[in-house]
Amino acid sequence: MTIAPTKPGASELRRAYYQQETNMNRRTLTATQAEQHALTMALVLAITAKTEANSQRAVLAAGFFAGRMQPLQVAQCQTEAKRILKSAYN
Repeated sequence: MTIAPTKPGASELRRAYYQQETNMNRRTLTATQAEQHALTMALVLAITAKTEANSQRAVLAAGFFAGRMQPLQVAQCQTEAKRILKSAYN
């Protein structure tokens, strides 16, 4: 028994369009932006981790990313991490 292919419905088309847009947005990040995002998330995770071990892993990751950046970039990431934490806990 074979099943005939059907035309995609509106929800499938929306999902495919969203996935395509998401993939395009991911590709437009520069390497610097990606590293800044990674540092920001590592800083947030270092504060919010549920265990001390996970917090220490995040601190190590943050140190790795920060070591590859200019001081101004690190400061921008710290500011963004503080903004994220403030919005999450206020």
